[in-house]
Amino acid sequence: MKPEAQRIAIAEWCGWVTDAGYENSLRDNAFYGSCPARGIRWQRCPDYLNDLNAIHEAENKLDKGQAMEFERQLRTVCSSRYYSSVISSSAAQRAEALLKTMDLWTDEPTHPTVGGQKP
Repeated sequence: MKPEAQRIAIAEWCGWVTDAGYENSLRDNAFYGSCPARGIRWQRCPDYLNDLNAIHEAENKLDKGQAMEFERQLRTVCSSRYYSSVISSSAAQRAEALLKTMDLWTDEPTHPTVGGQKP
């Protein structure tokens, strides 16, 4: 999943919406929108892939069951079964785990296919 798609998926999951459509919501390589639940109108949404504070705020939306799945996903993303890897994980790793936890992660094909067959 491309970084831009990850940022938008997390923002939307956190309640951000675009006011003028997707084409007009990207400026300066950033996603702009509003978050009615937080009383925010047309601002740059948080950079969940590079800002640990922003992704932590998103993680706080998880309920107890989701938080347990998030931790499992994060250990997988970090390729470790140890809790120390979870503690030192990057914002991008945490964003990937969050998206996978919420079933928002989409795998992009590594090779183009034609009629279901690899070239």
